[in-house]
Amino acid sequence: FQGRIRVYVVERDRELVERALHELGLDDRVVGIATLSDDALGGVVVESEDGAVSIDNSYRTRIGTVLRRLMPWINRELFG
Repeated sequence: FQGRIRVYVVERDRELVERALHELGLDDRVVGIATLSDDALGGVVVESEDGAVSIDNSYRTRIGTVLRRLMPWINRELFG
């Protein structure tokens, strides 16, 4: 990302993410930190200030990606 960012995180991880952003020297680039719904399970979503670019690294999205990739293998193992 170039420019400023907005970060979304589950409430229980907020302090950890704030510390990480500070340690990485990104404080001045963060427009705000908003709360993800608890069904995200954890992880972060980062988007550009204007919302044009968004990277969803929430656990729910990552689990979905892994399951889609594994589904053919799971089907072969279960159903031959």
